[in-house]
Formats: sequence, structure tokens, C-alpha cells
Amino acid sequence: MTEGQTDVRMWVTAVILMGEDTRDPDACIRSLLRGTYVPGILIVDDSAGRLPEETYKEKYPGITIFRTGLKTGKWHAANCGLHLVRTPYALLLSPDVQAGRSMTERLLDAMLAEERCYAAQARIVRAGEPGRTESTGVLLSAAGQVGRRDRGRTAKGFRPGTVFAPDVRAAMFSMNAIEDIGLFDERLTGIAAEADLGCRAQRIDGKCLFVPGARAGISEEGSLRDSADDPHAAAEALYVLDKNLPAPLLALCAPARAAGTRLLRKRYAQGGDDTIWQKAIERSRSLSAVRIREDLLREAGVSVTKQPLPEESLTRPEDPACGKVYPLYVGTGMRTEAGDLPSVARLAWQLVRNIPGAARRTEN
Repeated sequence: MTEGQTDVRMWVTAVILMGEDTRDPDACIRSLLRGTYVPGILIVDDSAGRLPEETYKEKYPGITIFRTGLKTGKWHAANCGLHLVRTPYALLLSPDVQAGRSMTERLLDAMLAEERCYAAQARIVRAGEPGRTESTGVLLSAAGQVGRRDRGRTAKGFRPGTVFAPDVRAAMFSMNAIEDIGLFDERLTGIAAEADLGCRAQRIDGKCLFVPGARAGISEEGSLRDSADDPHAAAEALYVLDKNLPAPLLALCAPARAAGTRLLRKRYAQGGDDTIWQKAIERSRSLSAVRIREDLLREAGVSVTKQPLPEESLTRPEDPACGKVYPLYVGTGMRTEAGDLPSVARLAWQLVRNIPGAARRTEN
């Protein structure tokens, strides 16, 4: 620790999510250790053992490495990291990201100042294009469109405020709030998991703050790798709406969803992905059917047995051994009581308001 730095390891743990296709976390670790606030560091290695553990522990004394031992997927890895955190706050990061010097300090200060804050979002910029924004959070619309907020926007004129959901490549979370909201839904494979967390948080009046002064740079490879322009992500967004909105509000959103689905199908067909889109839609419908069946069984008092990761998410595992891995969290339908109506109505209104913004940003 040098002059001008503050040790916040008792307050914040940075959780670096390393997958098989991400870069090594050296640059990310060094950026955290150079910061004005220095957090504890936990690396979740979901790369099937690519990270040389002893080398990293020798190079960076005090860091912790947790190996999943397999390629279990981003959201299982994220949930493992959050499950292991023992500090009040967790800072989720992609190894493709380098934290700005004051990023941790600004995010923590913002969270301490806002009582209802469950997450604080950094401004992610493209390392090769410092004037170009990569993300300021995640948007979901009533039409089922999901995307990175402000992607491609010139990095000027940003103001503090709230965003629909956090982009976990550089966002801080309150662990107390996560206990109330739940972890990331491991039935999902892409950006829709972040949108789903945002929906569940807003149902209990949680806020995700955007802190423009908290800056993080992402590599060009990381920007391309985490593109939200994916048929499966778009189809999963429809499942997220199904599980978070009550039937009357879903019916009100039906025209927007139908128009959004037609638009997306046409778009992917033009790109030669019509078959992929159809398979993605079928999987989304199957996820909804499984969720509804399980919810009915729970309401009837019947125990529902958790299935291994591939079976829960209705996907083929890259590693057959994943058939023995069970998820830490899978989503259920969100019940709506009379007292929930104001917050659910606000969520639905926000989803409607996001339609033009999500449509524009999913084109970038």
C-alpha cells in the first residue's frame, strides 16, 4: 500500500470472473492494486484449469483463487464468487477490464450514500477508443429487446442516475441486497441474466446507480466477446419477462412483444441466423413451460428436485462433467401480492419506456 491509497479489504472483495475465452487477469489485478481504494481480490477460475494458481499467488500475495474445475458457465461462476464473498460489498469484474484509479472508491462511496442501492455501475469505455462508451448498464424493454446501455455513444455528457440493470463486467453489489434479491439465474446463458436480476431488484424497489466518474476500460477482444447481439440472449429476454411480470401486465405488453419478436426474427433472417433464432425461441418457450410446471408443483406443496446445470438450462454442456454440477440459483415465477402492485407497475412502466432505447442500442 502506498501513500494516497486506502485498504478496503474489509469492505469490498473484487471478484474477477475468468472463463476459458477471456484474457489472463494480470492487467485487471494490477489496475485494482493501483487504485485509491484497494479491495480484496478473488479470482473465480472457470477455465478448466488454465490459470497457474501457484504462480499467481506468488506474484500477487493475498489474492484468493477458486477453481470450478470445469467450464460451468458465466453465471454459475459469478454465483460461486458471490457465495464466497465475506465482505459487505462485491465488485464483479471481467478480466478483460482495467479499473480506473478511483473506480472502486467512487462506486463504494455511491453505494454508501444511497440506502436502496443494490448495485453501482461503472462507465465502461473501449480501451482502443477512449472516447467511445462500451456500456453504462443493461436495458430490457417490454418488447423483449435487451442490450448494453449507451453502447457506442461518445463518452461525454454523462450524469449520475439510475440504470435498469448492472453490467457485471464492472459493477459493485451490496451483499445484503443480494440476499433479498437472489443470485443470477443459471438457467440463462447471456445478458438476460443481468436484466433478470434488475427486474427482481426493481420489484423490491432496489436501485442500480450509474456512477459516471467510476471508469473502467475494456479490451477490444472483451468488447467483441461480450456483444449482446445474440439470438439466444434476445430469446431469453422473453423468458425473463414471463417470469417477472404477472399475467395482466404481460397481456398489456403482448402487442409490443409481438412487434419486437417480428423485428428480431426479420433481422436474424437477414443475417442468415433464422434457424438459430427459431431454436432460441423454442428453448425460451421450453424454459417458461418448465418454470410454470415447477411453480404449480410448489404451490401444491410438492417438492421440486433441482436438476444438474445442463438440464436446468436446457443446453448441451461443453464439458460432460457439468452433468454432475448443480446450480446455486435457478429462477422461479415472481408472485405478485397486493402490496407488490406499485413496484410491479413501476417495473412495467420502465420496460415500456425502454422500448425506443433498447431498440436503438441493440443495433450497435
